[in-house]
Amino acid sequence: MAVLAKGLGVTISELMGEVNDTKDLIGEIREMLRTAEKSEKEAIPTETRVLPVLGHVPCSPPIEVDQEPEGEYEIPKSWLGEYQETQGLYILVASGDSLIGDGIADGTKMIVNPGDRDLVEGKIYIVLVENKSCAKKLIRRNGRVILVSSNPDCPDIIPDGQVQIQGRVIHSWREH
Repeated sequence: MAVLAKGLGVTISELMGEVNDTKDLIGEIREMLRTAEKSEKEAIPTETRVLPVLGHVPCSPPIEVDQEPEGEYEIPKSWLGEYQETQGLYILVASGDSLIGDGIADGTKMIVNPGDRDLVEGKIYIVLVENKSCAKKLIRRNGRVILVSSNPDCPDIIPDGQVQIQGRVIHSWREH
């Protein structure tokens, strides 16, 4: 009670209604709550950016994927970090759960930077293997690129063919 009273700027007696001005106090508390809600709603507006959604991509073995636009999505620019002004960014929706250990599960939306094609071990990329796409974490071992799963139930993939990086995932999120 003391913490609540202090936070509201009243005494415990006033909070408990032990003073004659209880109705005034209740009115003041209601006004403080309305002001707090209003302030929260009027917080600094978030700058946004609209990115195209180009479809789904598996997080499991690569498959042929048709990357036709499926619409657009408005996101906070803050999600883009250093890429806020980068052109060509797009969104893909993950299917499968081989990257669940990295927080990417079926339905997770991923922002992809197609201009970021240099392999940095441990980062998640959209890759093309034998004309089939998938999202995977990449590492290089003995001169070969390995597509790594972060789900112990899903094996890593060591492709026979060339791995082409289509872009790096720079942010991902799930809607609940």
